[in-house]
Formats: sequence, structure tokens, C-alpha cells
Amino acid sequence: MQIQIEYSSLKFFVQFAVEALALLVIAAYSASSLRRGRWAILGTTGGVLAGGAAMLLSLGWALLEFLDSNAVFDWITAHSSVSFIVDWAPPAGLVLICAAFVARGGAQGSQ
Repeated sequence: MQIQIEYSSLKFFVQFAVEALALLVIAAYSASSLRRGRWAILGTTGGVLAGGAAMLLSLGWALLEFLDSNAVFDWITAHSSVSFIVDWAPPAGLVLICAAFVARGGAQGSQ
């Protein structure tokens, strides 16, 4: 008799939780600098967009791991607009964060 332990849902929970934390820290830093220019708006928007999607996926994997519940994933797949947002928010958010870095570098270089 062989016992197999499946860690994939725990792995995905930790991965998306760390990703959400990092992106929301970027959003918070950018939001604290909103008066400093366009880069802060881009960084805040991108961090919230990508971090929110990662947080939703982290919640789904946590519920699956600890409560054996597919409620979040069922909700995502039942609503095509939510599924679309969860699919496209991370790359769109990262593009906005990259644009914020470019805009911030240009703003600092011109001073």
C-alpha cells in the first residue's frame, strides 16, 4: 500500500499569496506617492489589478486545500466576465507596473 500526499493546492495557495502580497505592496507604495506623477497612478492601478486577481486565486486554492471547497473556482468559471478578468488582470497589471517604472525613471532623469 502506497500513500500519496498531494501538495499542489498548497503550493498554488502559497505561490498566489506571495504574488498578491508583492503586488499589493507595489500598489500601496505607489498609492502613497500619488501626488508625484503619472507613474504612481500606473503603479497603483497595475498593483491593484494584478494583486486582486492573485488574491482571488489564492483564496480559491486556500479553500480547496483547507476546506475541500471549490466555491471560488466554481464562481469564476460560472461567470465568463470574472473568468476573463482573472485571466487578463495579471498581465495587464504587470504591463502597467512596468510602465510606471519607465515613467518614474523618465521623471527622475529629467530633474
